[in-house]
Amino acid sequence: MAGNTKEERDKCIGHYPDLEYDLAFVVNSDEDKKYNCIAFAIGYQDIWIATGRDIAWFWWPNHIPLDTAPNSLVETFRYFGFEVCNDDLPEAGYDKVALYQKDGNWTHAARIIADGVYHSKLGESFDIFHRRGDVMDKANNPSESYGIPFVFMKRKYADRSKLVSQKPQPGNMRYKGHDIPFLLPDQCLPGFLASLGVF
Repeated sequence: MAGNTKEERDKCIGHYPDLEYDLAFVVNSDEDKKYNCIAFAIGYQDIWIATGRDIAWFWWPNHIPLDTAPNSLVETFRYFGFEVCNDDLPEAGYDKVALYQKDGNWTHAARIIADGVYHSKLGESFDIFHRRGDVMDKANNPSESYGIPFVFMKRKYADRSKLVSQKPQPGNMRYKGHDIPFLLPDQCLPGFLASLGVF
């Protein structure tokens, strides 16, 4: 488990310099390539839910356009039981998330865990606590910026059952007009993972 060490913090600050002055900033996990921010915000830590990831456990709901239009991300969260809400203030009995966009494309999702505190997975890197809003927009390399939240969504705790009923299952999914095989990370052969440089 990550220790919120200076080395880990400096690595994050190197990408998002505003984190240096963020009193909520804590590195909360080891780096992990098995899941991304979208999956993490939904409630998974063993899959990539994304539209352009060429690895065996990349997945996207078949009935939602495979694109980066903000509404496609909203519909993906609806698939897992979330609905649009008015703000990012915590509500008893609900999971809440903030969805980010930049330049007209969705980019990121974060869990809302307290008033003014978000919990994000940074791509293939750590998951961190950070303050709300635009801290992830202030990047040393503008292409790394997640932009700002464009919508907030919530799901009743009782609807977490969709994490089981809607969990991506091994099989085929549609990708660029083709059926491609889909596996969860723990079902992939170690040799395949090694060939990708993942583990």
